[in-house]
Amino acid sequence: MKKVLILGVNGFIGHHLSKRILETTDWEVYGMDMQTERLGDLLDHPRMHFFEGDITINKEWVEYHVKKCDVILPLVAIATPSTYVKQPLRVFELDFEANLPIVRSAAKYGKHLVFPSTSEV
Repeated sequence: MKKVLILGVNGFIGHHLSKRILETTDWEVYGMDMQTERLGDLLDHPRMHFFEGDITINKEWVEYHVKKCDVILPLVAIATPSTYVKQPLRVFELDFEANLPIVRSAAKYGKHLVFPSTSEV
């Protein structure tokens, strides 16, 4: 059984993808986010393993799960046009710099990485 790590699991892509994976496969989904409002009944699914946290703080949890999972999806990003204009450095720090260690860990452990874009590209 495959294990998928979705960081930013409560976001638009993350919660739709989690729902689809749980409905159509036998895969385990490991997800991290700072919020849960979009996840609803997915939190009670037996193959959904959610951790409320922040990739910039809970680095050990992230590293452990990158090593443990087969596929990594780093979906943590700011995708709000007004924030891009008002706080471009904050956006760069989260969207690029905070995700870079995750990409490096995936390469280190030979994991499959699916790296998305944002609406602002």
